[in-house]
Amino acid sequence: MTFGMMMLGTLIAAGAMVQDLKHRKITNRYLLVCMAAVICFRIVIAVRAVRLTRLWLPDDPVMAEVIQRASGMQIPAGWKVVLLTVRDAFFGGLIPVLLLGWLYYFRMIGGADIKLLIVLGMLTGARNSFGCVWRTALFGAVISVGIMAACRSGSERLQYLGDYVGRYLKTGERVAYRQSGSWISGANIHLSVPILMAVLSLGI
Repeated sequence: MTFGMMMLGTLIAAGAMVQDLKHRKITNRYLLVCMAAVICFRIVIAVRAVRLTRLWLPDDPVMAEVIQRASGMQIPAGWKVVLLTVRDAFFGGLIPVLLLGWLYYFRMIGGADIKLLIVLGMLTGARNSFGCVWRTALFGAVISVGIMAACRSGSERLQYLGDYVGRYLKTGERVAYRQSGSWISGANIHLSVPILMAVLSLGI
C-alpha cells in the first residue's frame, strides 16, 4: 500500500470513527464524499502510471517491444493500466460484501460499517481489502474480549447470542443485534474503531 493510500485511508477511517463515537452513526453523505475522493485518487494514480509507461517506452512500437524484451519486463499499455486499476478497485470493494454481508443480513453489524469497508477496499485494492477485513475482525474480537473481561459479562453475552440465534430460528425475524436500552447496547463496540486500527496496521 502506497503512502498516499495510507494517508487517505487513515483520514477516511478516522473521520468515520469520530462520527460514530459522537453521533453513533456514519452518515451516507460523508461516505459518498469519501468515495468520490477515492475515485479521484485512483484516477490520478492511473493517469500517473500511464504517463510513466509513456516515459519508459518510445512511441515506436517496434522499439518498445525491443526494450521490453531486452529488459525482461512486461510494461503494460496505458489502457491495461486503467483496466487493472478499475478491476482492483472493484474487487477491493466487493470483498467486504462477500465476507461480511451475512452479518449485515442478520443485522449484527450496521450498513454504514460495510459501506466504510467498501470505500476503503476500493482505495487500497483487493489484497489490502482482504487484510483490512480480517484485521478488523481480529481487533474487534480483542476489544470485545477486553470489554467482557472488564465487565465480567462473558456468560451474559453468550446467553444473549444464544437467545438471538434461537429467536431467529424460531420466528425467522431479523432484528438488530444491539438493542437500545439493553445492557448489551452499552457493552457493544463501535466497529469503526477496529476498522481504523486495521487501516493503520496495514502500513506496518
